[in-house]
Amino acid sequence: MALTQSGKVQEHYLADVSSSSALLPMINELLQQNQLKLSALEGIAYAAGPGSFTGLRVVAGVVQGLAYAAGKPVIPVSSLQVMACEAIKNRVSEDGEVLWVAMDARMGDVYLAGFRVNGLQPDYIYEDCLLPCTALPDVLDSISGKPVGFVGEAWQLADLASIATCYNAVQPRARSVASLAVQCSSSHAAEQALPVYLREQVSWKKWQKKAT
Repeated sequence: MALTQSGKVQEHYLADVSSSSALLPMINELLQQNQLKLSALEGIAYAAGPGSFTGLRVVAGVVQGLAYAAGKPVIPVSSLQVMACEAIKNRVSEDGEVLWVAMDARMGDVYLAGFRVNGLQPDYIYEDCLLPCTALPDVLDSISGKPVGFVGEAWQLADLASIATCYNAVQPRARSVASLAVQCSSSHAAEQALPVYLREQVSWKKWQKKAT
């Protein structure tokens, strides 16, 4: 988790987000260290997904509860965009370069998104989606010959020899959630602090097609 104020970001790393009992004490500690109350915040940002079902649900629940209590808006940020932002912070890409981020979605699928590096900001060129691993070669064919960077461990699942360098150690971090939230021009009411389950959305679309 992280706190951003006056252009500076203070981050506390928490490896396990499987329970709200681990999150809440650290949030209180971070606020106390900076002599702040929850009501002093302008908003509460969080990585909305895609990602682990349990982790997303816990984080969204905590954010929603805090936002309700303080009467503050929430700012959801894509986990894939957070990874792209973290890759930029780690200087694995150059301005104007395209980053393709892939995250293991289990069951033979990957979460995928594409971004163009704009300074320290990853701008979307391909929205978050769920794809089977077998579709990754087609993605590579479509971007062949262009300057690109590959981020995320899921590229290894496709066993693609054409990927010369893949930054698979990049993980989403709170500091990048904070950086993206500051640049975000929109926020939402507390009740809209919901996790993003791309698999559920895709299944629903398939079901709709069958039903009609």
